[in-house]
Amino acid sequence: ALYKHLFSRRRYVFLSIVVFVLVIGILKLEVNDGIQHLYTPGKDLLRAEQAFTEVSRYDISSAFFFIAGASAEEILQAEEDLVAQLKTEIDSGILRSYAGISSLVPSERMQAENYALSSAFFDEYSLKLADTAGLPSEALSKIQQHKLIQDGNYLHMDDIFQLEDMEALNTIWMEGKGSFLFLRGLSDIKALEKYQGDNIYYLDKIGDYNDMLADYRVKATVMVVAAFILIAFIMVWRYGLRLGLLTLMPASLAILFILSGFGYLGVDISFFHVIGLFLVLCFCLDYTVFQVETHGKLKYSGVAVMLSCLTTL
Repeated sequence: ALYKHLFSRRRYVFLSIVVFVLVIGILKLEVNDGIQHLYTPGKDLLRAEQAFTEVSRYDISSAFFFIAGASAEEILQAEEDLVAQLKTEIDSGILRSYAGISSLVPSERMQAENYALSSAFFDEYSLKLADTAGLPSEALSKIQQHKLIQDGNYLHMDDIFQLEDMEALNTIWMEGKGSFLFLRGLSDIKALEKYQGDNIYYLDKIGDYNDMLADYRVKATVMVVAAFILIAFIMVWRYGLRLGLLTLMPASLAILFILSGFGYLGVDISFFHVIGLFLVLCFCLDYTVFQVETHGKLKYSGVAVMLSCLTTL
């Protein structure tokens, strides 16, 4: 009796330790729904990509802005207003730089402001500089009458596209629809969502895919739990409470060991890992039912289950 008592205590202590270890491992689990982890480049390729990015500074983010408008002037003005706000993020280090069409072709509003500034500087200092340089009076008169931009004579998008080899600008300019503002060196994609507004759209296709996978992961987890509960009711109905719960133990332990192992190994959980749990649940349940239905005659069913496991691996 004493031996049985000690053995029973040791068994419960052992099970308690196993459960404790499993729980600690599961608590270490982290979630990663990023689509990037589906592709893991080789170490040499990864180092080459990092070196190219550092040298060329061509680290364009997956997120970008699309500025819509009814006219080219409306689009350019909206982009310039957005760029002015983004300078705060550049100063804070969240964003390194940007690339947009307004850097090449300013709006008429910006051109007029620049002209006013340059004209005032020209009127104040050009004659002094010309006189210091010893230019003749005829030249001084021409300089005094010169205007960098005559009223209404602005640079427009049509003027740019009339030049040769300007088709590349179509990647950032959609005639009559809007323009793209690409971002470089963006360290926090979510930080720029606040700049969305009327006709200004902040897009992140990779982020959208990540959110979709996160939603699928949550739904798949709910389905795994629901399937497990449904199977538990069926097993209890078929075999009774004690044997029905024992039938579920292999599948339960397998799932717990897998999740705990992921936690200890630092493997992040994603939608695809949760889908794998369906297979674990189904295989374990099949093997257990085969064993239970033999009513203790495990000679042949045990060999069949072992061979099935080996061929599955």
